[in-house]
Amino acid sequence: MEATQEKQKIMIVDDLKFITSSMTLFLKDYFNVVSFNESQKALEFYKENQPFHVLLIDMQMPHLSGAELIKQIKLINPHQACIIMTGYTQKENIQQALKAGSLIRIIKKPFDLNDVLKTIQLLPGVQKGTEG
Repeated sequence: MEATQEKQKIMIVDDLKFITSSMTLFLKDYFNVVSFNESQKALEFYKENQPFHVLLIDMQMPHLSGAELIKQIKLINPHQACIIMTGYTQKENIQQALKAGSLIRIIKKPFDLNDVLKTIQLLPGVQKGTEG
């Protein structure tokens, strides 16, 4: 008999609603997903609801960039796993995020949702399918 386990929590932060909507729709079968289109609101929610198994964060966002969001999250939880989603190859922005020390992977936009799922599942401690 298999024990039922609660889905792991992930957060998606991207200012483009079609990205957060499509990712949430696809990943909700595997994870407990919350998504935000405003990085500041995501940070406030994170403060009250952390930790998450992984955060998927867009680099280019208004007001609070992905690199800055990761820096703020690292102050709250230095061990938080993050995946950056970017359509840009601006090395200085990626370097900033790398300096924060919590970056696990970079996903280039446009991406295939199956590849995103595989990337998440390769992270340490992430449940794969029905495994525990």
